[in-house]
Amino acid sequence: MAESDYVRKLVGKHGEVFAWIVEMSAMPKSMVWNMCGGLTGVEMEQLLRRWERAGLVKTATIGTVRWVWCTTYGNEIAGAAPYRDEIPPTETTWRHLRAVCLVRAAIESMGGEWMSGRYLRWESEHRAPAPTRPRTPTQKTGRTPNGAPPGPLTYPDGLAWLVPRSTGTGWPWLVRVNLNANLNANLNSSSSSDPSSDPSSNSKATPGWDEDWTALIATGTALTSSEKFCVLYVVSDNSYGLAEASLETRPDRDRFQLQRLSELAPLGKQWFRTRTSSTNWNPRTGTRQPDR
Repeated sequence: MAESDYVRKLVGKHGEVFAWIVEMSAMPKSMVWNMCGGLTGVEMEQLLRRWERAGLVKTATIGTVRWVWCTTYGNEIAGAAPYRDEIPPTETTWRHLRAVCLVRAAIESMGGEWMSGRYLRWESEHRAPAPTRPRTPTQKTGRTPNGAPPGPLTYPDGLAWLVPRSTGTGWPWLVRVNLNANLNANLNSSSSSDPSSDPSSNSKATPGWDEDWTALIATGTALTSSEKFCVLYVVSDNSYGLAEASLETRPDRDRFQLQRLSELAPLGKQWFRTRTSSTNWNPRTGTRQPDR
């Protein structure tokens, strides 16, 4: 049996949730369980043990949450791109990762589409200047429109379309989740090569909102080779007032949509409660095939 066939049989009808784990870099077990739909607690544990024995995933309790993430082997065979880095959550990133999962679910619950920051990073680092992948959202050159190198990119948590791309009426949104309530939070770590690192986890240095917003605009220009994009910036309730006041002073204010996480989280939770992963899910193309 070919390796791809073996993995497909092992993952079974839960291919979509497996692809979610890869693209989000890690997911809480509770969200994985919800997406698997209809499994008892014992059956969920058995499923995870099968995946673990096959070398596809690892699990651990981090913070107050039990997490599931893909191994290097699982990433290579099931991701939208052949990722080679295994990225388990840490004590400083798990809250951020959980929030990003909820934001993605909220966007999909409204009919939107999502491309992971992890894929964007891989695309930027490995793809040729000319677009060669059908799923590439826009013409990606890796350079600014004037041909100058854009410098280190600040990868967002994801790239979203609030309406299906097939309609041809929407534009991409760079999505950033920042849970830090400190105006002077250090956001420089968002330039890290680790897309799962929380850009708001370290508050010792002085750079704040403006640096992150400016970097996101530069990144959006480089990723899309155009000005046809906006930024969805998601913050905690405690951060909202500070962020709103700071954002009002920017001349490019209209490019941003500031959103409270507490407004999106219920939509995301509802999506997980009602979602069941599709059979015949193809993680390589990110598409559903008709269920037999």
